[in-house]
Formats: sequence, structure tokens, C-alpha cells
Amino acid sequence: MASPWQTIRAIRARVAAAPWDTSPSGLIIGSSAYISAGVENDAQLPGRLPFAFLNVGTQTGDLDDAGLVKQEFNLVLVTGVEGHDLGEFNLIGGPSGKTPRSAYSQGRGILEIENGVLAEVKTLTGADGCPILVEHISAAAPQWLRGRSVVWRQYVLSAWCTRADEYPAPRQLVATGGSGEIVLAWDLPPSRFDLDSVILRYASGATPPASATAGTGITLASSLATSVTLSGLGAGTYSVAAFAKYIDTNANDPKYSDQETGSYRASVSVS
Repeated sequence: MASPWQTIRAIRARVAAAPWDTSPSGLIIGSSAYISAGVENDAQLPGRLPFAFLNVGTQTGDLDDAGLVKQEFNLVLVTGVEGHDLGEFNLIGGPSGKTPRSAYSQGRGILEIENGVLAEVKTLTGADGCPILVEHISAAAPQWLRGRSVVWRQYVLSAWCTRADEYPAPRQLVATGGSGEIVLAWDLPPSRFDLDSVILRYASGATPPASATAGTGITLASSLATSVTLSGLGAGTYSVAAFAKYIDTNANDPKYSDQETGSYRASVSVS
């Protein structure tokens, strides 16, 4: 679940990361994915083709839940392939030349680029758990940009979003007490551009740590591990909680998930 502010940045991350299906290491758009409030003239446009722009569109509230909104996002893809007088290559691509077209964006037409980008965007889900929808498409005839012919298409994406920013916690935390240890396992929160790591904390007694800095930390094998064994404990009762750490705009100001149902376990017995 995410707000419009979080969702548009998640869409940009997916657009930038969209790979060619024949060469996962080759990116379609890469770093040329931008969030833009508008462009006044050609001088403000990126020099590298293809590129993508994202902007926000219409927002409507949910009649049953005041915390939800249906948000539209405008995605514009722009590319240009020289070598054909009628602009055919802009649409369906041109010759590969010495660079394999399976691995790079050079020579790719708009109809080739859109498939991979939209497939990656559709892997995102909105606050209702449904994939982001591509609701409308509009296209323009080839235009001239700095002396070369380019073509662009606009796609209107739609997703349910939360009004407030959301930072989901790990889920389905399982804690099994044993002789001097607790075996822990959990599910990661939904994959997101700003998800940095999982943090586990524990405390003696029946009250789980209420925040990512309360109690005592548990060292994990990796930042997004899904299990760990907490050993070296004395006999008694312990409580454990899992939190997710997010870095959205500033690494020095991370955000943490709250304690949520399924993210903590109280009164785990250790013998």
C-alpha cells in the first residue's frame, strides 16, 4: 500500500528497471526515466533516446473509505530511429547494425519499447491489491526534435492509493521456542523501490518491542533475510517484533514500519 507520492516514484523505478526479455542485463529506458511537471521547450528535453516522463492526472476519492483515492498517472515514452523517410523505424524499429537489438534500445521502435516497459509497470499493485491498470493510450504523429524525427505515446495508468504514506511491516512472523533458542521466520513486506532492510528486536517478558529501536537487536544474515535463529538465551519468556526499514528520500532519515498484527510474537517460552 502506498500514497500517490510513493506510487509515482515506484512506477519510475520500475520503468527505469524494465529489461529486454532477451537480455535481462540490457535496460530499455534505464536512467532516462523522469518525473516532470511539464516541459516548456525542446531545450529541456533529455538528449538520450528513448526516455520516459511521468506526471500525475485525475484523482478521485473512494466513497466507502476516506483513506483511499484512485490516482491516475501519465506515462510518456519517447523514441526516435533514423533511416526511413516515412518514419517506419520510429514505430517498428530499424536494422540492428553492429549492436544486437536484443540487448540494447538502439534501433528499437515505440511498439517494441512499450511492451517491456508496461509489463514491468503492471507488476506493481495498488492499495486494493490489484495490478496497476493501463486505462488509456494516445499517440502523436512523428515530430522533429533537434533535427531528428521522434515519436511518442502517452499511457494513462490507474491505481488505488492511500492518502497517507504507508510503510508496510514484515508479515506472518513465526517464533518457535526451544532449548536456549528461538527459531524465527517471516514474510517480507511487498517489494518496493524504497524497502531497505528488515529489523528484528527482542525483549524479555510478555511485551514485544514497540519500535525498531526498542529492545535488543537480532543480527540477520542479509538485509532482506526471511529467517534467523536467536540462540544463547536463558530459560524464560521472550517477545519478538519485526520491522521494515525504508529509505525514500534521505538515507539519514529512514522510515520504519509500525508494530502491526502478524509482525510480532509475545510470550515465547525458552527452556
